[in-house]
Amino acid sequence: MASLIKFFASLKVAIALIIILTGASILGTLIPQGRSPDEYFLRYGQLANLFEKLQLTKLYSSFWYLALLVLLALNLILCSGLRFRPTIKRAFRPQLDFKSTDLLALQNRKKPTNTLHFETASSHLR
Repeated sequence: MASLIKFFASLKVAIALIIILTGASILGTLIPQGRSPDEYFLRYGQLANLFEKLQLTKLYSSFWYLALLVLLALNLILCSGLRFRPTIKRAFRPQLDFKSTDLLALQNRKKPTNTLHFETASSHLR
């Protein structure tokens, strides 16, 4: 299950889905949508039967096109969730375990003048 989630959270899958959807949308733009079968037969001849079978004459409501859109949405949700989880975790649960040398290494314009000992001050922050 974890490998399936990792696969769908991949940026390579997102790019592949976007390329496939772009190609399909170009076909949907070039082939008129929602016309009668006779019109397609007159315009495209024997290809009209193939267009009907592949649902290219009603592309934007076809099962496979909508399935690609759902997969892209799932991919975007998983990509965003997995990549933003550490950021959200750091934002709402900051680590307050600092050493006094870490604080002194920061570039400050003024030195702290607090007389509290570092451990006492850090315990007040928790």
